[in-house]
Amino acid sequence: MKITKSIIIISCLITCICGCKQKEQTPPAASPALQDMIGSICEPTGFASVQVQGYSLVWGLPGTGSGQCSPAVKEQMRQLIHKYGKDSGLHNRYPEMTADQIIESPTTAVVMVRGLVPAGAPKGEKFEVQVTAFPNSQITSLQGGILMKTELQVVAPGRTGQPLASRPTAYAEGPIFINPFTKDNQKSDPRYGVVLNGGETIFDRNIQLAILQPDYRTAQLIQRRINTRFGGMKNPKIAEAKRNSVALQIPDEYREEYQRFINLVLGLYLQDNPGYLEKKVLELNEAAQKPDADYEAISLAWEGLGRICLPSLEKMYQSSTGKLQYYAARTALYLENMKAIDTLIQIAMDDSHPCQLPAARDLKRNAADPSARACLEKLLNSSNVRLRLLAYDGLSKIKDPCIMSVAVPSGYQIDFLETTGTNLACVWTADQPRIVFFGRNARCHDNVFFESKDLITINSRPNEDTIKIIRQLGPGQKFVTLSSSNQVEDLIQTLAMPLVKPGVKKRSGAGLSFSQLAGVLYRLCEDNQVIPAEFRLHRVPEDLIG
Repeated sequence: MKITKSIIIISCLITCICGCKQKEQTPPAASPALQDMIGSICEPTGFASVQVQGYSLVWGLPGTGSGQCSPAVKEQMRQLIHKYGKDSGLHNRYPEMTADQIIESPTTAVVMVRGLVPAGAPKGEKFEVQVTAFPNSQITSLQGGILMKTELQVVAPGRTGQPLASRPTAYAEGPIFINPFTKDNQKSDPRYGVVLNGGETIFDRNIQLAILQPDYRTAQLIQRRINTRFGGMKNPKIAEAKRNSVALQIPDEYREEYQRFINLVLGLYLQDNPGYLEKKVLELNEAAQKPDADYEAISLAWEGLGRICLPSLEKMYQSSTGKLQYYAARTALYLENMKAIDTLIQIAMDDSHPCQLPAARDLKRNAADPSARACLEKLLNSSNVRLRLLAYDGLSKIKDPCIMSVAVPSGYQIDFLETTGTNLACVWTADQPRIVFFGRNARCHDNVFFESKDLITINSRPNEDTIKIIRQLGPGQKFVTLSSSNQVEDLIQTLAMPLVKPGVKKRSGAGLSFSQLAGVLYRLCEDNQVIPAEFRLHRVPEDLIG
């Protein structure tokens, strides 16, 4: 979500160029209801994304790695192994090896790690990191590898080398995801991958409100206004006045929606006397009735005013329709008016309502409420895929029993939901990497043949209920033969679960990594129609699509 611009007043100078008398068209003035806000005299700083970078070791590779790197980087690897090797699981994999032997092993690879820390991110915020082999190294593939924990420091955008700060800004670690989705059957580069949500910030970002016309008394006024609205026993001092700015801390209750918090701060009115605020409520209500109403800015202003708005918001969401109905209900819910959930449920179940998806998103945030939860369970069966995914996301956050979860030892999860309607297979990367399957008693087609070069072969005969799986352990290596029933649930689990050594009394799987299973599942659903299901990606990073 970007910082809302409609709450910031911009004055433009009309100039003449080369003697021309023609006036430039000025932008329309902000509604009187949206004037005199903190955002009209301040602008946020420290609210830009920052590039971070570091080096690390990828381990657990099937002989496709290389320790080739400069002496300086090699020394960094020794220090990282000493510092983080035990916690990362590295020492369990290489118990009798020295740091140099681990680095030189063909099952490890020295790599460059880069990421972009989101604007305003507080401590603990997760983000994707890119993992790249050095250009001239002997690394052939990072597939199946795990990034050892490393430290990332801020660097200048588009540059590499010397960090801009002495202390690290984030950590990074986790399983490597190699792009299995490419255009025109082109093969992706196995020397490049990402760790999905593998980066984690160490500190809160330093966020300031820079006062456009610096004045300490104005800074104190802003400080008092913010602390009065958002402070409390848990967060007594959200804002602190400086000479030319106001420093902000993200309150605990907004840490998962920190960007919305910044928007709320910018939308606070500078004055807070009761008569003035009551007048603003009336002005906002009037502005919301206009056909060109800026509902997003108005709803932020309502929320900033607080519970004084609830009587009029209740009337609006109970008697209005369309966008006004939705924004009034959403704002009321943010102000802890739980009766608004009934209106949001009504909107989310209405396929003709213009705010159906946003309403479902609000129910997702409140999935612990019994009414919201019941609605989300119904939406799992919707014909709208986005609604189904929103509903699943909300229910997964509260570990709803309608979701059967299977943890895969290599670091991802498989969720199965018994639903009606079209079967749906989804590769999910929004937080923890997951494979999600929507369906009821789904079975694979018979008489099929599927082959993924150097990885896996799947086939079944006509009128048979079993599927034969041949897993190749690597180019030029041996094969392992497995079997599965024709139930989709059983096939996916067999492909995901780890290989078991001969003689161990435990069912073996094909041991596919998350990216390998994602690519195979895509082809089973889309190209070969082995699995009768629609296939979707959810929040795979933009540069992974090919």
